[in-house]
Amino acid sequence: MGGMHVHLEIVFDDGTVWLARLLRENYTSFSDELSNSVLLSECATLRWLESINIPTPRLYGYGLRDRQNPVGVAYMLIEKLPGQPFNPHAASEEQRSCVLSQWARILSSLAKHPFEKAGSLIFIEAFLMFGHLLHRIDNGAWLDRWSEHNSGPFFLKHADDKGDHILVDDNFRITGIIDWTFAKVVPAYEAFGPSLVSANNTDLFSGNAGLSPEDRILGQRLRSELDFCFFDSDEMRRFLFGLGMGLALSKREAIATFQAIVKTFQGETLDWDSFQTSSWRASRFQKCSLPDCQEPGVRNRSCVVCERHLCAIHIQPRYHKCPSMKRVDDATWENNIKREVEALLASINVRKLVEVAESLRGGTKCTFEPGRYLGPGAMMGCANFHGWINFHDGVQWIARFPRTTSFSDVPSDLVEYLVQSEYATLKWLEELKIPTPRAHGFGLASDLNNLVGASYLLEDALPGKVYNSYTASAEQKFHVYKQYAAVLSEISKHGLDQACSLLPGGITGPIASNRFVTLGIYGPFHSPREYFTSVAESHIELIADGQLYPEYPKEACLFYRLLRDQAAAVLSPIEMDHRFFLKHVDDKGDHILVDEDYNITGIIDWQFARFVPASEAFSPSLFTADMSMLYKGIPGLGPNDKEFSKLLDSGFASNELARRFNFGLTSGLKRNEVLRMIGAVLCLLDRESEDKETGDREMSDEELEAWVTEEWRLSSGETWNGRVRELLENMQLEPNVA
Repeated sequence: MGGMHVHLEIVFDDGTVWLARLLRENYTSFSDELSNSVLLSECATLRWLESINIPTPRLYGYGLRDRQNPVGVAYMLIEKLPGQPFNPHAASEEQRSCVLSQWARILSSLAKHPFEKAGSLIFIEAFLMFGHLLHRIDNGAWLDRWSEHNSGPFFLKHADDKGDHILVDDNFRITGIIDWTFAKVVPAYEAFGPSLVSANNTDLFSGNAGLSPEDRILGQRLRSELDFCFFDSDEMRRFLFGLGMGLALSKREAIATFQAIVKTFQGETLDWDSFQTSSWRASRFQKCSLPDCQEPGVRNRSCVVCERHLCAIHIQPRYHKCPSMKRVDDATWENNIKREVEALLASINVRKLVEVAESLRGGTKCTFEPGRYLGPGAMMGCANFHGWINFHDGVQWIARFPRTTSFSDVPSDLVEYLVQSEYATLKWLEELKIPTPRAHGFGLASDLNNLVGASYLLEDALPGKVYNSYTASAEQKFHVYKQYAAVLSEISKHGLDQACSLLPGGITGPIASNRFVTLGIYGPFHSPREYFTSVAESHIELIADGQLYPEYPKEACLFYRLLRDQAAAVLSPIEMDHRFFLKHVDDKGDHILVDEDYNITGIIDWQFARFVPASEAFSPSLFTADMSMLYKGIPGLGPNDKEFSKLLDSGFASNELARRFNFGLTSGLKRNEVLRMIGAVLCLLDRESEDKETGDREMSDEELEAWVTEEWRLSSGETWNGRVRELLENMQLEPNVA
């Protein structure tokens, strides 16, 4: 019996012996679906190995975990091979050498049969460690040394090759290779490098880096058989062994094995305590500008007056004396905007911009005209400045420039990611029956080949004026709603299999921040629950780190904890299709252009677009929201929501929970307003429960205070709770100070 299987002998009258290999069913068992996939993969592997004459058990039949399986359990019927499992610790040096030499010849045989792609033949400290390993692999730092092999060919690898997968006779001749359950097809540097069969387990478990004597024996034999061999070091063995999951390592052993992985790849020993401390910190946009302060700046709250980034402590009035932007007079505000735009225009090489535009239209001449940024007809939004590209044949484009010369904490790499993502989204939309600007080109400030000097996006200038729901009549609004419902219907026909944002070249990448630009990039995600949970957890982490809502971190964390633990489940029911659909994140109405008859002429400003679950994509959004209800924490649909929901064929059109989820806690709220936001979500969640009567009643201030007190107590075991307590102490505030 092994970790996953029980074996029973089947003895025939003629003396033939088979093995019935039965999947164990216990608390460590995989799901039926995964167990069946693993079993089918092993069956396919054995069939393939038989075809190339590798000494492996012959497969005679199998059955899956299935109600139609008359045996009642998943099984494989395989040949019983002669011999006994090889035990390298009980074997002499000569016997080990003999077996390793034969194993080298078997690996050489596998090397003659490459595959075109990798995979199977079919189909809180550990988190820090694995997160670090993932980052190193993701950014290419560790695998670059084998870059010429990353594209193939690929070779079959026995994933559990610790020695007992080899059967030997009394003379230590290999009689069979068994247990191919987790066999996979991998790059050459994994298939033909040091593995568990030749490892020194003491070194592996204690974190001592380096090769064993057996590694050198096996490597020497392979070099004589293969054109390529990767036995100079054991990076991949260390990496794949990981933290010895399932082997009940102690914490000390797990840390040692992790340090050995890092040392093997990087050549230096990682200080665990320093690594652990730094890793718990959330990523930061900027550091506090005050001297000797190492704390992160509060996101989206940098002061444009004194041009400083301020942490949760130093943003308090007793430290920061600048007037808020709400109290800055018009003349000062306009002068700040003027200086910002002048600096932005100075960073643009207009001649090169014109050359780029002309080249994209086959040499047609054009000129650049900066757009208005103040007063009537202003073309500058919160995130972008716009100018006109006027071609001599009458065609007009818009040049869209991120506002990078204003004092901001948004990192430049995030700004450039948003430019790329918007370009890719517009290119994707060209294939749909939706009126959007055609994107023609973009450039990034960090690209040395971008002679324009600034980041930019070139797109069609569309006719029409910005839709204004406050000046539109009921008839005009209904006309726009009908057209916008058709837009969402078209989007519903084009789903993806993950929550993501798009990048040029048809690439699906991480999600592009959020409409408040308080998140970085995150994801992609393959399930709605994972997506919603991650968004909420990201906010909790940033709040506990002092980067969001420093005026009420306790209440803010409880709000996002509520979203994580309850709203995420409601928004991602098990029966929901795991498809994701394009969402215009800043869809508050001014993203729509209309003509004089309120026909939609264009949908613009796709900067933060992402693919999201249907429960978000087709539920009430900012487009029809009653903003007074939203800010005051009054739950439910407004009149425009109800009107629009009649036109939208969606099972989510009558529930605004997703809107509340993504609107979150906008900046500038007071504590009592935050409590009302919490109350609105609780009310919506109650409406989803069986207690409809409770769900129709708004909570009183006293009930909300009691809820906060109880949830704060219940969350005391969570890491963020202690960090928020420490933050509040550092801010010299009591937890309930408004």
